[in-house]
Amino acid sequence: VSLTDGTGEELARNGSFEKLYRDGRPERWGYEGTKMPRPKPVPAYDGKNCLGVSFKGAAFYEFRPRSNTWYTVRAFFRAE
Repeated sequence: VSLTDGTGEELARNGSFEKLYRDGRPERWGYEGTKMPRPKPVPAYDGKNCLGVSFKGAAFYEFRPRSNTWYTVRAFFRAE
């Protein structure tokens, strides 16, 4: 996941889910709903990890938007 502002600065820290807490969840990401699964080792778009989500849960990244600023969000998805 990539989140950039109008200057191109990357705002989403750990968007590739490479940094994990001890319980296996990606650092700096929040979760709602059912327990989020551990990132799967491969195949990932970039790096070694990807985040598995289901329709019963959600992962989110919080940031403070500024007024009059454009943001670009990029994400890569794969369905199984």
